Amino acid sequence: MNKELIYYNGQWVAKSELENSIPEETNRIYEVLRVINSKPLFLEYHFSRFKKSLREINLESPVSFAECKKILLDTLAKNNLSVCNIRFEGILLNAKLLFAAFPVPFRYPSYEQYMQGVALGSFQTERSNPHVKQSDVNNKIRDQITKLYKKDPLFEILLIDHFGHVTEGSRSNVFFVKKDTLFSPPGENILEGITRKKVIELSDSLGIPYVETDIPFKSMNAYNACFITGTSPKILPVAQINHHRFDVQIPLVRHLMAAYDRLINDYCGKA
Repeated sequence: MNKELIYYNGQWVAKSELENSIPEETNRIYEVLRVINSKPLFLEYHFSRFKKSLREINLESPVSFAECKKILLDTLAKNNLSVCNIRFEGILLNAKLLFAAFPVPFRYPSYEQYMQGVALGSFQTERSNPHVKQSDVNNKIRDQITKLYKKDPLFEILLIDHFGHVTEGSRSNVFFVKKDTLFSPPGENILEGITRKKVIELSDSLGIPYVETDIPFKSMNAYNACFITGTSPKILPVAQINHHRFDVQIPLVRHLMAAYDRLINDYCGKA
């Protein structure tokens, strides 16, 4: 596209106009969705979480679900996009909550990464309020771990809390497998992703036992497999965390991956 158009406070403007008009330190409550066949994936769940995040800081959404959906679809149409990631956000500026929507850069895992798994690192830090997806919190954490990405070819960084427990990835959720049971850190300690929610629902429908529990980072050798979930990676096997290796071909994980792809196809239609 020659000129990317974004929606900002009731108008269609160039993305540079938004970037130039909003101070870098401005807090933004946001959601990022995957778009397949021009359809924003699980939009209703993202919008529900958006409203929940705003209410955590005593704010209400400036748009309804129907208005949000129309804005996103119009943004895709104006930019001639059918496959991408798109972001919508509430911008806290001068005591007002403004609404914006725009396509964002994305990186989807390769076929090889889905087959062979990816490498993760770890970093001890915590979100001040894990239930609110806001820029001023997430940007600080990402600034802290940027140096780790530069040192090693890591796909993601796991966050470790002050108790030494695994919480989540910097932009993903994490699951572990022990024998035939699925484990994940407690929901009250993390930003609960939409893909994570769908994996838990799928595990129930597939008869896979699921347990939420604290997962000490030192107990990695107790688990056979690991995977992360998120908007871009979907369900992505983990080959290793630091120096600990996992089995990336465990059938339980492969069954969940296939079931999640079917769920997406049912929602968006086959690409």
